[in-house]
Amino acid sequence: MIIKQKMRNKLTVLFIITKSEIGGAQTHLMEVVHYMHHAGHNVYVVTGTAGWLTNELVAIGVDYVILSDLIREINPAKDIKTINSICHILEDKHPDIIHCHSSKAGIVGRIAGAIKNIPAVFTAHGWAFTSGVSPAKRIIYAAIEHIMLVITRKVICVSEFDRQLAKRWFLHNYNRIVTVHNGIVDKKFISSTVREYSLPLKLVSVARFSHQKNNLELIRAVQQINKLYSGSLQLNMVGDGPLLSEAQAYVTSHKLENGVHFLGRRTDVDDILNQNDIFCLISNYEGLPISIIEAMRAGMPIIASDVGGVNELVQDEVNGFLIPRGNISELVDKLKYILEHKKLIKSMGEASRKMYEEEYTADRMNQKILSVYNEVIALHAK
Repeated sequence: MIIKQKMRNKLTVLFIITKSEIGGAQTHLMEVVHYMHHAGHNVYVVTGTAGWLTNELVAIGVDYVILSDLIREINPAKDIKTINSICHILEDKHPDIIHCHSSKAGIVGRIAGAIKNIPAVFTAHGWAFTSGVSPAKRIIYAAIEHIMLVITRKVICVSEFDRQLAKRWFLHNYNRIVTVHNGIVDKKFISSTVREYSLPLKLVSVARFSHQKNNLELIRAVQQINKLYSGSLQLNMVGDGPLLSEAQAYVTSHKLENGVHFLGRRTDVDDILNQNDIFCLISNYEGLPISIIEAMRAGMPIIASDVGGVNELVQDEVNGFLIPRGNISELVDKLKYILEHKKLIKSMGEASRKMYEEEYTADRMNQKILSVYNEVIALHAK
């Protein structure tokens, strides 16, 4: 459902994001693009690669440009070329506003906007200077963002945790930072009333295999549980990444193949959630994970580390359990507790679904983002 909102004519929006591979930032951007496109606005996307995102854009008829020099790593020569290329696109498309996603796109996009005097909004999908990131990186990224805020009309944080973190670092421009929680379009799932929750209980994780996501520790926790309660848990892991081979080698060497399944990168995550009982995400740091919102929409209980804005999604002992970052013994204890109190799966799943419906729908998010656009454009016109 598209909610009508009074605005200054039809808008032209240029979105910029570094990568097209499926992930939380890409899913978020696609929700906003879809909403704006179907509301009759002119929408264009700039990205550094082809992939899931560009395929989705083709499917709904939205134009995009691939700039191969737009890469995640800092590379002065490529970055300057990317800024020049974006400037040419701005001259051609004449957008009312630029909306940048991801750190590198946020830098080059905002610089190009400043050069061409076009206002820019940046969505921070979790700050790179949050706890859990190395101290050196935190200082570097905070310094960069401190400078970039001077040429940014609004920064959208996807969690209140991130907005408060920004307040501690950027007091001088704090009024430019707002919170808009992630939201996703509703879909129909199997009701918790018809799920059986028979053993083995099926845990699912949707996460890139990286230091951030702590995937191997999740495997070790399931290993401990299955030693205590033989065959009681099955862990299904969706995703790929640089540490996938390490996780696969661990499972093979410890003969855990019956209890741990690697599903790879998938585009049918909704169907996979529908076939599982409990969602797990034990990251070292996060913003406001869309993967958790997807699990809430599916009516699943959540077990997650208490980092970033996760506690804005998971209320401990209401729709799941929060565990301290890196505390695997606590994770094992929570898994034991659920095995011994399986009725909680149903009640916690229903609580997740209710929270999604009340706070995390795509319509709610998109209305707030559109309001930010109109505010920024009005301020720029003064």
